[in-house]
Amino acid sequence: MKRQLGVFERAPALTAEHAPFNVVVVLRLVGPPAPEILRRAFEILQARHPLLGARILARGSRRYFEPADGRAVPLRVVDRQGDDHWRAVAEGELDASLDAAAGPLLRGSVLRSPEGTRGEIVLCFHHAIMDAASGVRLCGELLSLCAAIAAGRTVESAVSEPAADFRFPPAFRGLRRLRPLASFVLRQLADEAMFRWRSRNARRPTVHRRASCRTLVFEVSEETTARLARRARRRRLTVASALQAALLLAVSRHLYGGRRQPLRSFTFPDLRPYLRPPVPADRLGSYFAVVRFTAAISGRRDFWQLAREIHERIHAANRRGEKYAAAFLSYHTMRWLRRARWARVGAAALSYTVVAR
Repeated sequence: MKRQLGVFERAPALTAEHAPFNVVVVLRLVGPPAPEILRRAFEILQARHPLLGARILARGSRRYFEPADGRAVPLRVVDRQGDDHWRAVAEGELDASLDAAAGPLLRGSVLRSPEGTRGEIVLCFHHAIMDAASGVRLCGELLSLCAAIAAGRTVESAVSEPAADFRFPPAFRGLRRLRPLASFVLRQLADEAMFRWRSRNARRPTVHRRASCRTLVFEVSEETTARLARRARRRRLTVASALQAALLLAVSRHLYGGRRQPLRSFTFPDLRPYLRPPVPADRLGSYFAVVRFTAAISGRRDFWQLAREIHERIHAANRRGEKYAAAFLSYHTMRWLRRARWARVGAAALSYTVVAR
């Protein structure tokens, strides 16, 4: 496999050249597979998904996927020090860049307790080849392979990633996309100007040169999760909107003392169903957009009212096709951010998972 990076892959690749931009997945398991089984499963996955055996090389301003000379997925075996040890490993993976020029674009760690009854698999992917949709499927595929290998069953290594030319819908092709792109840029510039005006003299935290990632884990019971989903459904809202409202209220209360303050947040729409042709669910890759919005937050805001505002802003952005504009301009936006001396990017990310039985 050798090809030039596409429109969805160039921005993550450029970002990763500036700072670590990894996708880290933690699988917490009862009876984790032995390292030799994991290595065999990785070999099969690399044969099935060429991107897992690729590297990224630059040729001038262009970047290409090329085979990583048959390099195996690096697998580190770690003695498990307790139930929370995986957090330190995951934080380290978030802070350590992948060597994209050498490849492969995936590495793994397995944490095993002395008795082998509990453990974790920590996977670190380059964001140019991984998004949430493909990550969920790939992890399921990995665990299925481990189970089959441990049981001595025969598994296939057929490539499941056929070449295809995925394009935006007709309204975002050629000259027709100029009008929605211009409207999107004007809205973003107006939002930028308003945000800076309203947030003047606000908290400006120091940028630490040795800043590192941290994970904060909050576990919610199945009963509480079901109740939240029911209440959101009655209000015709998504659970994601409710969780985003909770994150923004927490930031407002803990960092700004509950004062009224414009805060920025992002939504990450999956573009797979909207491309032409639609991207198959089993295709590994990065097919998402980053759409920004600003909301006025104070510690006294009603939670469900804020969730409604977030839901409607996301819905309006989708109606205007902003997910296509954001994806199309993502590479150029990141190039501009890297060159701008007055801009910086900070993040508090909300990741929610479920227990897979």
